[in-house]
Amino acid sequence: MDCHRIKTIIIQQDVPTIKKTDLPIVNQFHADIEITKGGKGRGILYGILINQIKLEKEFIHRYADLVFDFGLQGQIIASGIAKYPNPLDNFEEMQRSIPHTRSIIGGTHKFIGAKGQITSFRNENNTYTHKLEILRQ
Repeated sequence: MDCHRIKTIIIQQDVPTIKKTDLPIVNQFHADIEITKGGKGRGILYGILINQIKLEKEFIHRYADLVFDFGLQGQIIASGIAKYPNPLDNFEEMQRSIPHTRSIIGGTHKFIGAKGQITSFRNENNTYTHKLEILRQ
């Protein structure tokens, strides 16, 4: 892929607030976010994580829907599956230093039609860094 056709945005995320739901396989979370490279904006990341039935000895597959909400600027939507340590009792969040990559499947307002990928990293201080690579149209 021609790197000139990709816009990179870096987003810093605060420590998430995780809420367990009445369904044992579903967690939801939210956290404050800020674009630190490739633009300007502050907002909230909303997410839903669903534990998949497919178990491996050391990992469980989790499906995630992520909404990066920047208010009037618009939203970026990402979705996909990543591996989390099994059992989840000890690791509700992803492991540090092991990136997860998911698809960017759309957006609104200034992000309308966004397509690409997002790679998320859990930092040592339990914040997150998200690298968004959006295909330019």
